[in-house]
Amino acid sequence: MLGPTPGSFAWSETTEGVLNAREKAHLIYQLVRSQMDEGLSRLVWRLGHSSVRKRAVEPSRVQAPDSALCRRVEARVAAHYSPALLAHCYRSWWMGALVGEALGIEADAEMLYVACLMHDVGLTDAHASCIAETAFQVTGAREARRLALAEQWHDDDAIRLYESISYHLNPWLDARRHTPEALLLKYGAHMDVVGAYRHLLSEEALRAIHRHHPREGFRQEITRSIVSAPHRAGGHAHCLRRLGFARLAGNNPLEQYATL
Repeated sequence: MLGPTPGSFAWSETTEGVLNAREKAHLIYQLVRSQMDEGLSRLVWRLGHSSVRKRAVEPSRVQAPDSALCRRVEARVAAHYSPALLAHCYRSWWMGALVGEALGIEADAEMLYVACLMHDVGLTDAHASCIAETAFQVTGAREARRLALAEQWHDDDAIRLYESISYHLNPWLDARRHTPEALLLKYGAHMDVVGAYRHLLSEEALRAIHRHHPREGFRQEITRSIVSAPHRAGGHAHCLRRLGFARLAGNNPLEQYATL
């Protein structure tokens, strides 16, 4: 048995995001499971049997939530992310939210927005000194939880926000065991980085997302991060690098929108 998916609050705080041998095997299983699931989803979609084809998903249906925490997070990420990474986080939110509309996955709008904007905080210069010690998704999750608690969120909700981020490097998550926020951040981030499940969004939606948040320079920056950043040995990012994730990012079909 492979056991639970690594990335829970308790697991992350205990391990600093380092996978043991069983969990590394689980990561490989997730990659295979994700590719099989996406292939089946794409086939059903092409045959015209997908419920996604019957569900109208308009980009205009996605509206950024407005709260004190959201405004605080927007200012924080704008100050610390590079332009390419900032645009990626906003695209991840759009993509995740629209996948939610397409698949009928109902997430807490504020939590999803904050999770998407903060999921790569651990890659910023402000946290460069700890990336070799703590997996970057754990660093971002901790920062998000701290900000949520400062805004008087209940700790259960702050941990749910934490886990939305700490799970996001897993290529496949079970909808029966993980929250909508974790699922949709995973969908959005992986779609933007490697193009996974892009068939769930219309051409119109993808063009609208990229007009608002261009991907200029993103492929180079994310590939450099995967290949060159001193990620904690044994963490998700380190293992995904060894499994060829940089090649997937470099061949992302969504790069066709880089010139919009």
